Amino acid sequence: MADTESSSSNGAPSVATPAASAGTGGMPARTPPNRSAAASASASANPSMAKAQAQMQKLRDANAKYKNLLKMAKERIQAQEEELDKLRAETRKGREDLAMEKVRNAELKAENDVMMDNVGSGGGAGGGT
Repeated sequence: MADTESSSSNGAPSVATPAASAGTGGMPARTPPNRSAAASASASANPSMAKAQAQMQKLRDANAKYKNLLKMAKERIQAQEEELDKLRAETRKGREDLAMEKVRNAELKAENDVMMDNVGSGGGAGGGT
């Protein structure tokens, strides 16, 4: 085939016209994703083109749906990670508080033991008549 010919989807050669390739450096013009009404009308005249466009739209919709689901999943995972970090911080603080309470209880028990020893050993020596 020559440089100005290409094969279309149905196998018939298509020729790029000067009007179609004007301003594109000799390359055939491409229809943008947001097709005009005229392009849609010509696609509906060709059933295979309409079917292909419908399939492409279906794929775009599915892609958008799954992108949205992925975004929501990422947001949910991030929220769960933040909640997990918060719970870990609370657990860490609880452990620290528990360790402090154990130390305080040990100090109180030691003071109590000292007082009980003093009461038991010297309680009757000071004031009997």
